[in-house]
Amino acid sequence: MKILLAGPGTGKTTRVKGIVESEFAKAQRILVLSFTNATVGDLTASFTDVPEVDCYTLHSYALKINHLRDYHVLDSSHEVSCLESLSKSLSVDFRFLCRQLQCITFDAMISECLKFLRHNPAYGREQIGKLDLLVVDEYQDFNPVERDLIEAISAYADDTIVLGDDDQSIYGFKDADPSGIIQLYERADVEKLAHENLCHRCPDAVVDCATRLIARCGLARLRNLVGANSTQVTASHGPGIEPCRCTGNSALDA
Repeated sequence: MKILLAGPGTGKTTRVKGIVESEFAKAQRILVLSFTNATVGDLTASFTDVPEVDCYTLHSYALKINHLRDYHVLDSSHEVSCLESLSKSLSVDFRFLCRQLQCITFDAMISECLKFLRHNPAYGREQIGKLDLLVVDEYQDFNPVERDLIEAISAYADDTIVLGDDDQSIYGFKDADPSGIIQLYERADVEKLAHENLCHRCPDAVVDCATRLIARCGLARLRNLVGANSTQVTASHGPGIEPCRCTGNSALDA
């Protein structure tokens, strides 16, 4: 397994596409997973000239390989709230009611898919098959159960490349915190892909101010985002290391 940790606008997708074209030119099956439909749309557009690549959100792929094919997935908060109200009025457990009605939430579907793959490897070989490469984008967006499902899927791949950025973790409300990608990055058995962490998407002033703001949170960080033309010095990589500094004026100095 390999990991490419870098900030927004630094060319992570371009780098991975280069790896695919150079190292997996003869690959027959490459699976790309991400968290949001928007990101998957961008990835699909990026790999249009690589027909061996299939892009899915993790949830849509789990739905594809899930053994509970006859179950209805509750894909709206309205459906979930209606069943929750019904379970309360009937004084029955929500999950029991869902089983009786043959429906399931997306979170439960991920859990059930993971559980079934762990106990039925033959089913995994049949539904997932042999993958030449698994690419996982926006890894910081996945919660522990979702990360475990990714790990289970990676067992069917000859190689896995994980992309992400601990500074872009915004789904803490669903238990997707930066610790997941940080722990993966720090694993001795995971190869770290070197990458020039220069942001070409935002003006340098925005990048410098954002980096200084993140540094003030006091969290251990794995690397530092730098503007393409920035004169910024090294940022904090953890406790006891000097915080980042930027030359020039900053709104955060006020």
